[in-house]
Amino acid sequence: MNSKDGSSAGTPRFDSVMAAAEGRRDDWQRLQSLTQAMIAKGYDAVSAQKAAYGLITGSLQVQSATMSFNDAFMLIGITVVLVSPAVFILRSSKKRSAGVEMAH
Repeated sequence: MNSKDGSSAGTPRFDSVMAAAEGRRDDWQRLQSLTQAMIAKGYDAVSAQKAAYGLITGSLQVQSATMSFNDAFMLIGITVVLVSPAVFILRSSKKRSAGVEMAH
């Protein structure tokens, strides 16, 4: 989903990174420092900025995956806690019905 000039501008992932970077000053400074680090490694300015966006995008994906895992783990934990009493209630009702049948 690249634009005509070969950049990734306009893609949802790129737009979310831009929104994150432009929204706060420290994010913008992080983008600039990553770009400068890529330039120091030998990238040209355009490639360095794309690489910096790629690093930020990767970081955002890792953070979102971690948060999703945390939410899923919490949902499973809450489900286990809520269903556990039902298991004990159903188990004790089987014992009572078996005891009633043996009495007859």
